[in-house]
Amino acid sequence: MFTSGRPPLPPVELGRTGSALLSDLTELGELQAKLLAADARIAAKRSAGSLALVAVGAVLAASALPVLLVACAYGLHALGLPEWAAFLIAAAVGLVVGGLFAWAGWKGLSRALRTFRRSGDAFSQNLTWVKASLNGQSPAPRRPAPAGPATTPR
Repeated sequence: MFTSGRPPLPPVELGRTGSALLSDLTELGELQAKLLAADARIAAKRSAGSLALVAVGAVLAASALPVLLVACAYGLHALGLPEWAAFLIAAAVGLVVGGLFAWAGWKGLSRALRTFRRSGDAFSQNLTWVKASLNGQSPAPRRPAPAGPATTPR
């Protein structure tokens, strides 16, 4: 259960008052919202560069790259290639360059979105605690999730 570094709460006993349970559930909801907000800030910071890569790739593909590719095709034709082959080679180069930009941007965005895995894990652990508390069972003790920024493998 995610507890901001505090020891995990014991399961709710069946005789416990509704107001105490409601208080615990409210605190749990607040902690979950804070974790989600922190993960959203981290994901936004991590995705800014990737979004810039995607934008650069889109602008190049939509404006300057077609002109450059046509010029390359005419250059290849002037070197003796048939016109259809020259334009086919230029188009293939354009597809490869555009694909590399898109792939780099997609990879960065995917990495940034993995940040939310921490929120999902904490929510699952908290939901398990709530269910066990409502049933009067003792959930298996869990180590609290770290309170610092999420670290995910790249």
